[in-house]
Amino acid sequence: MVLWLYLTPVFCDLDRLPPSTARWFVSNPMTAVVAAHRAITLHGELPAWRPLATVAIVSAVILGLSLQSFRTREDAFIEQTW
Repeated sequence: MVLWLYLTPVFCDLDRLPPSTARWFVSNPMTAVVAAHRAITLHGELPAWRPLATVAIVSAVILGLSLQSFRTREDAFIEQTW
């Protein structure tokens, strides 16, 4: 989690970083969200929709797979009653 925190470009602009360093930031899914927020608040522009759509689709797929996995294994969990 700490590495993920440092690989989210909150205070730095990706255009100012060397390409070898910027590729590590781009691999973080929160980069698209932070860049969209920065585009709206700092530059008054519409955000790039493709990265946001990619993050949303991948998140929805992971959520669906996780929910399916949970439902198939739900019986194996121990219910604790107090």
